[in-house]
Amino acid sequence: MSRIETNHLIIGNSTAAIAAVEGIRSLDSIARITLLAAETEHTYSRPLITYLLGGEVGEDRMYYRPQDFYEKLDVHKHLGIEVVRVEPGKHFVRTSQGEMIHYEKLLIATGGVPIIPDIPGNRCEGVFTFLRWQDAVNVRTFIEKRKATRAVIIGAGLIGMKTLEALLALGIHVDVVELAEHALSAMLDETAAQIIHDKLRDDGVQIHTQKTVKNILSRYDTIQAVQLTDGTEISCDLLILAIGVRPNIGFLEGSGIQTDRGVIVDDAMRTSHADIFAAGDVAQGHDILTGVKRPVAIFPSAFGQGKTAGLNMAGGSAEYKGSMAMNSVGFRG
Repeated sequence: MSRIETNHLIIGNSTAAIAAVEGIRSLDSIARITLLAAETEHTYSRPLITYLLGGEVGEDRMYYRPQDFYEKLDVHKHLGIEVVRVEPGKHFVRTSQGEMIHYEKLLIATGGVPIIPDIPGNRCEGVFTFLRWQDAVNVRTFIEKRKATRAVIIGAGLIGMKTLEALLALGIHVDVVELAEHALSAMLDETAAQIIHDKLRDDGVQIHTQKTVKNILSRYDTIQAVQLTDGTEISCDLLILAIGVRPNIGFLEGSGIQTDRGVIVDDAMRTSHADIFAAGDVAQGHDILTGVKRPVAIFPSAFGQGKTAGLNMAGGSAEYKGSMAMNSVGFRG
């Protein structure tokens, strides 16, 4: 089993992780930074994956930082590597390859993982989540291979609606299934949502509200249709699960790091262990509007938290005053 020593270890390679690298290097130009990430791609802008699927953005425009980013900031990157255990008392993590990496300071910036509902048939071919670059590649490849023409999306939140937009751009007929009373229920009131519903109806989209999928019907282990809770059956070639995202904290089980919905952090982005920090969608920090600690999974929050964590890992005394749930989205023009 190989052993690696590092000053700063960062688990993750998206917004919070990159901001932390820049925060560390703004105070310390020589400390060793090691970065691990489960995905194999160079750091990219996750909100662009629906635009990649729909053909509005090419691969060359996906990247969040230039290709030489890691080299210029002297970061030892290990992509396609998953952390399976954290040992705070011994200051090391264990990877899926069996490596032990010993650190002085650790940042957990592992983001979120998609929520997969417990629906019979959800493992058959043609069922996808949609959160990562590889998801966009997998969906596009499947559409082309199967010559797909019909899709169902479960969930009419931001991920579901932007995925819908991408599928429409590919000429796919889409049905949306939403448990709430209308689309984008966390953002829009009934009047605003009706504008969206009317536009989608013009585009041939049917939104099935106040119901969900109770069964996935397949043939030869490939999806053929879904059955809703009211008994309606909808034929489809593929199904997108866009119900939501939860903090990626499964690998922290047994570590002793305090978690709730996410990793609990203070205003310095420090966890219950003094040498371990967390930032981004995985972190549960102060919410300015509610006054309680909760994950706020938005891009500017991830960057601000990551920068704060990086500064403090390098010996600074930065504070992140808190997040608020806010977003902006362009949809169907």
